[in-house]
Amino acid sequence: MKILIVEDVVLIADYIREILTINNIHDIWHATEGNDAIRKVLEYDPDIVLMDIKIDGDIDGIETSRILRSKGYKKPIIFVTAYSDEETIKNISDISFSTYILKPVDETKLITTIRNTLSVKHPLV
Repeated sequence: MKILIVEDVVLIADYIREILTINNIHDIWHATEGNDAIRKVLEYDPDIVLMDIKIDGDIDGIETSRILRSKGYKKPIIFVTAYSDEETIKNISDISFSTYILKPVDETKLITTIRNTLSVKHPLV
């Protein structure tokens, strides 16, 4: 399984990577901003993207996800965010995404969400 973590806070990205590694997921990439995330998705074609909504750079995680979809990336995007307010949910509702996980990231929730996402055929695949 290949996973791209899109997270601008390195400490959080390292924590997520540690959770994945402990759970035998070792093919992991990391991007801190949207343009780098797009490049890595197109180059590595990860099975899942863990996308933070608020990231550094010219485009946020929502716009990055829209661009990925427009470029044909059909695999699951799981938003990892501290935001669950109505406006944020509305902003991501037009993007075909699998689900979202709230920060702080819980190991059991993250792994269960990844496994459930992969066990159900993603609607765009």
